[in-house]
Amino acid sequence: MYRKIICDWFLTEGITPPVRLDSPMYVEEALISAGRIPSETTYEQHTAYEWIYRREWSYITRFATPGGGRRVFLRVSGLKGAWQMFINGALACEGKDSLAEFEITAGAKEENELEIRFAPPDARALMPVTGFSGMLSFRTTGAAAITGIRLTEDSCVAVDLDLSRKAECEISVNLKNSVDSTGESVTQSLDMGYNSLLLCSLDGQLVSEEANEIEVSVSEGGALSDRRELITFIPSSGVQPRGFIGEGEEILSLGETAGAISAFTLDSEPALPFRLMAARHGLESLSAEELDVYTAPPALLPEDMLLDIAGSPDRLERSEMWRLTGSDKRPYDEAKAAVPSGTLGRITALSRYRQAEAVRAEALEARIGGRYFVIGSAQAQNGVPASCALSDGQGRLRPAYYALIGAWQDEVAYVKAPTCVAEDGIVSLEVCLACDRELPHVDSVNVEAYDAAGWKIASNSFPAVAQGCIGRFTLELPKDGIAILRACLVKGEESRISTDEVLFTQGVCFEDAPLTQLLASDGKITNVGQSAALGVCVPGAGYFGCLLPGESVTAGNGDPNEIEGLNIFM
Repeated sequence: MYRKIICDWFLTEGITPPVRLDSPMYVEEALISAGRIPSETTYEQHTAYEWIYRREWSYITRFATPGGGRRVFLRVSGLKGAWQMFINGALACEGKDSLAEFEITAGAKEENELEIRFAPPDARALMPVTGFSGMLSFRTTGAAAITGIRLTEDSCVAVDLDLSRKAECEISVNLKNSVDSTGESVTQSLDMGYNSLLLCSLDGQLVSEEANEIEVSVSEGGALSDRRELITFIPSSGVQPRGFIGEGEEILSLGETAGAISAFTLDSEPALPFRLMAARHGLESLSAEELDVYTAPPALLPEDMLLDIAGSPDRLERSEMWRLTGSDKRPYDEAKAAVPSGTLGRITALSRYRQAEAVRAEALEARIGGRYFVIGSAQAQNGVPASCALSDGQGRLRPAYYALIGAWQDEVAYVKAPTCVAEDGIVSLEVCLACDRELPHVDSVNVEAYDAAGWKIASNSFPAVAQGCIGRFTLELPKDGIAILRACLVKGEESRISTDEVLFTQGVCFEDAPLTQLLASDGKITNVGQSAALGVCVPGAGYFGCLLPGESVTAGNGDPNEIEGLNIFM
């Protein structure tokens, strides 16, 4: 069990006097809180105080550790950036982001000094997050310390032990869930140093859709030496894991809302608080250390946020502005090239729509292929105009997040979009069904095609016999080169929209679609125009799709000003 160390922290880099912290904060927050720099966030202010991120910073504290011949392990959480840990002047460990856990038994004194030294971050970023905003804690053990617990694919408990001397140890495994509480022990003679053990199998004893608590304890010489817990959540469906990489309650809440199955950490062993929070949100906590992580294409901030950073539309044309803010200018240039009018609002809308379509397509392909899907960038840094994240620096969720909610429903029908549509406008498209169970609960999938004015131009029905491709839909696009493909799930006499896909003939731009108007009234968002609304995102309803003339979607608790789409005005 870890115990928090209460101590005073100081931030220093040759500044006099050092900044005393009431609680650990990242470098910029600490300097603002201490009154060393102003809190403004304009482009000019950031460039004036760029020196903050171009030098090494140190967090220093003093603390006492218990004696009594016990081994002492220190843990530091909430680290951002490349860091090194020094105990009493000696390098203890180094790494990047996440948390640090290391033994200090040999170098510990009655009074110890810990220095966390952060290297200057990437010179491209104007506002990188760097520093320490977590907690310092410690645990003590006997000669045998548990350094890791894992559950293998065949439900065996694997335990890593580090011994300071050769000893005979008794290792006990106890499982607790809503069905039963069981346990067993084994005694082994272990060598000094690292030992990896494969203990009992819990196959058939783990309960799906709830937290299973696995406690491992090790005794040496008849006395308890160490005790650790593994909290694991077992999805009921047996489908491949899918979810976000991140830290804290917020990232887990995003995963729960999106329909994730797992929450991933880059640590080789997710920390206990992470596992507890993940289980509480109905997610399995896994390590993404050896997984391929999906990176979404970068998308721009909304127009108002872009202008807050840049100060003016003209500054968005300068490569220097993008370099200093740590963003690639290509997403802006590529979206602008597809917007003949050059309107900033439509440039940002197209960029965000493209990101949403790419994320949804990749997520659906992973489900059909039975592959895991791990998203690496859920939250963007503040002040980054274009990023691969699914939320903006101020917490606004992007259309890509709501597209992902649709892709992670229990059952999803969709029409696989082609990479491009030939000039003759004739396409033959796969109709697919993805589900989290062996047999679908729906009877069929209806596919309907509409033109830009919202008139139905074709339809077909496909039996929902299994997951994967269930048929092909052939269509000739209208003369204006724009079509909406809507896939609906049908059960009995009930039908619900699953996904909308917009197709453009080669050479046709989304700006060729006529503008339409959405009206927020009576708790709904309604398309009151004469044309279909394309790529509509309604955050309050968690909606991403299209709205035909006269169609509406519940507004929810969202702000109507945050509704966006390709060809709409409010």
